[in-house]
Amino acid sequence: MSDKHVIMAWPELDISIEIQPNPDGSNRWIYDWYYEHLPVAYLQLHSCVTGDVFYTFFDIGDTLPHANNTDRILKKTQINECDNMGNIHFSYNVPNGLSGGNVSHIGVFYGPCYEDMPGYISGRCIKEDWDKLEKAGNLIHESFYHSKKPIRCVIYRKEDNLGWEEAIRLTSRKHETKAKDPEVRKLIDDLYEASERVRFNCPDEVLRLYKYRIVPQNQGGKMDQAFSTMVFAEGDCRQMSSYQMFMLCRMIDKDFTCEQMKQLFMDTVPLSAEFIWTCGLEEPWGFVQRMIKVLDRITDKVDLRELFFAFNAYLAHYHNWVHFMFPFGMGEVCRMIHKEDVEKMMKMFNL
Repeated sequence: MSDKHVIMAWPELDISIEIQPNPDGSNRWIYDWYYEHLPVAYLQLHSCVTGDVFYTFFDIGDTLPHANNTDRILKKTQINECDNMGNIHFSYNVPNGLSGGNVSHIGVFYGPCYEDMPGYISGRCIKEDWDKLEKAGNLIHESFYHSKKPIRCVIYRKEDNLGWEEAIRLTSRKHETKAKDPEVRKLIDDLYEASERVRFNCPDEVLRLYKYRIVPQNQGGKMDQAFSTMVFAEGDCRQMSSYQMFMLCRMIDKDFTCEQMKQLFMDTVPLSAEFIWTCGLEEPWGFVQRMIKVLDRITDKVDLRELFFAFNAYLAHYHNWVHFMFPFGMGEVCRMIHKEDVEKMMKMFNL
């Protein structure tokens, strides 16, 4: 197989790096699948607990690939025990993982990681670009934790010789809805239109809560503060996207019936959607209410799958903004206590 290099660029930073497949050929099936689905573009996020890694979620316009035991063998790495500089994680349709259906997860490592978990690496930043990668990582960290100035990322094939503007333009997709019922088709079209709208534009209701600290339901609790609302809104939005819709979009391709998948949806998603509505994040609940109304009009898994995938795409892009705007920088007032700190504290008792 000939090497297929790609370019990862951040227009707001004026930085780009070059990525190659793993030199040992491991997880090449993942890398090649992504190569055929480029270009892609998304809002850049940064990890909160894993370490020096930035990532995102986005609709890639197709069903993510599955692993098997023949030509799609997965090689895993313990990410907290390896040299991570330059490692690139492209997600597959991983069971019990942070991707699902048509929503991808891409992670880029620019330093040490602390989360004790296995991962799978399918690409590497070329060593000549490590300095640029580290610079990008530090600037993305500053954007995510402090400045809140959005940064876009675009990935395209090196051989296509695209500029980032043309690459981003090519990522705007028009979904061809195939659902049989006209009301279901209209809802799917509206979801994909909303998904594209919020991909690079923060929803006003997210700004209202996270930037301006306005809680329209006055749900500020006894202390009349917005932070608790921000915490619960972020938590349930992540729950709905990463732990409910990703799961549903993976399970719908299993042996569950259409009625069983409808029931799984009803027993999970509406609770989170209605709760974040009370916190001021209202649009997702509006879409979920419309989904509930049309469920009885859907008689097969093909149409239900199309609806699930449309909501999955929209919600991933919407949650990216909730996650990005959350004031994670406030954690600086709750810094971790380490062993040496405890030893110093103990000495204070003997003064």
